[in-house]
Amino acid sequence: MHLKLKQALIGLLITFAAVNCSANYTEGVEYTRLPVTMTTSSEPGKIEVIEVFWYMCPHCYTLEAHLNNWQIPDNIDFKLVPAISPKGWAATGARVFYTAVALGVLDKIHTPLFEAIHNDKRTKLGNDPEAIADFFAEHGVDNDKFYDTWHSFFVDSKLASAQQTFVSSGITGVPAVIVNGKYLTSPGKAGGAQNMLRVIEYLANMESAN
Repeated sequence: MHLKLKQALIGLLITFAAVNCSANYTEGVEYTRLPVTMTTSSEPGKIEVIEVFWYMCPHCYTLEAHLNNWQIPDNIDFKLVPAISPKGWAATGARVFYTAVALGVLDKIHTPLFEAIHNDKRTKLGNDPEAIADFFAEHGVDNDKFYDTWHSFFVDSKLASAQQTFVSSGITGVPAVIVNGKYLTSPGKAGGAQNMLRVIEYLANMESAN
């Protein structure tokens, strides 16, 4: 009995050591530090985590399922920012996102739009405003209201802000995740989507402890 107990304790210690080891990530490997720290807007006690994405990106679509199943820790304020480069790359997708935000239908639009593009091959939803208006109509949004919002000052100002985030972070591809305005990671850097979530939590806990 004592021998079995001793073996069980040794097994637990080995497991604990393995978990601790796996929780140590290396700057320059699973994540990088941004050259200049970005301003964050989360409330005190929260660590801002931003996913920069593009609806047409298959890797962003793959990540979406992992994010939907992620139990976001209490110390993380998770936000979405659509990708938009200075040359306007992905601008239509960004406009879709902020139009949905302004109309209060993001929860109804976000994941279904990913699925429509990547599962149903409705690729016009990536760049055709008329097809996008029809998609919003499928989710209960009046066409006139859609177009009024699509061209609104609110959406234009949000696009400018998203572009600034893209430029300031130095992102060159998506999906990408910015943690507390200091660190950048991605599924590619972290070794997969699930490990990226662990890296995010590791960085958030490190920042919370500071």
